[in-house]
Amino acid sequence: MNYGNERRDTYTIFAVKGIDPDGAPTGLAPQAMMRMILHETVHSFANQVIDRNLATLLPVAERLLARPTVEARVRNTFYDNAPFLLRESLVRATCLVHTGDHEGS
Repeated sequence: MNYGNERRDTYTIFAVKGIDPDGAPTGLAPQAMMRMILHETVHSFANQVIDRNLATLLPVAERLLARPTVEARVRNTFYDNAPFLLRESLVRATCLVHTGDHEGS
C-alpha cells in the first residue's frame, strides 16, 4: 500500500505446498525458504537505497544493459529494466555476503 510522502507498506506472500504439524511450511528445504525470506526482506532496505540514488546509478545500469552480451542475457526477463537490475543486484550482493558470513559458503 502506498501512503505517499515516500511511505508505503510492502508485503511478500510465499506460496507453500503445505504446513507441517509444527506450523512450518513444507515443499521447500528450510535453508531455501530462509534464503528466500532474506532476499525479500533485503528488498525493503535496498530498494530505498537504489531509489534515492537512482539519478546517479541509472546511467551506469543503462550502459551495462546497452552491452550486447548483457542485453542478450537479460532480454525479456525481469532484469532488462535498469531500475530493477540495480535493485536486484544490490539485493543479491547483500544476500551473498550475509550467506557467506552466516553459512560459511
